[in-house]
Amino acid sequence: RQRQRLDEQVLKRIDEMEQAKAAVETAKSNVIEAEKALAILQQRYEKDAGRIGLLLGKLQPKRDRLAKKIAADTLRKYDDLRRRNHNIGAARVQNGACGGCRMKVGTVLLRRLSTHDQYVYCESCSRFLFAPAEEVAAK
Repeated sequence: RQRQRLDEQVLKRIDEMEQAKAAVETAKSNVIEAEKALAILQQRYEKDAGRIGLLLGKLQPKRDRLAKKIAADTLRKYDDLRRRNHNIGAARVQNGACGGCRMKVGTVLLRRLSTHDQYVYCESCSRFLFAPAEEVAAK
């Protein structure tokens, strides 16, 4: 009986090993596929990063000219917001929510935003808010 139990345990362990080997092979093939997908994404990223870098280089002089027209303290606040918020210091209001943090914007802020007479900041993420393009085009 004891030998039979031991033989059963050995057979059970052999089955478990075969299942584990199959799982390892599946995992290896998944890793290979993921590495291929990663390589494709890295190539796409490098291509896009190069394109964006060139575009930024072309737009930098225009930004510098426009930045001179903005008050120094406002520009300083904008640059600080960009540093803290992943290089995004301003966000468009979309469907009544901040485009940066997706928090709802209060009606008072929306009214102030539509008057265009002062800067409006998101109460949640502190980014500058600006109106949707359709609203600006209508005015």
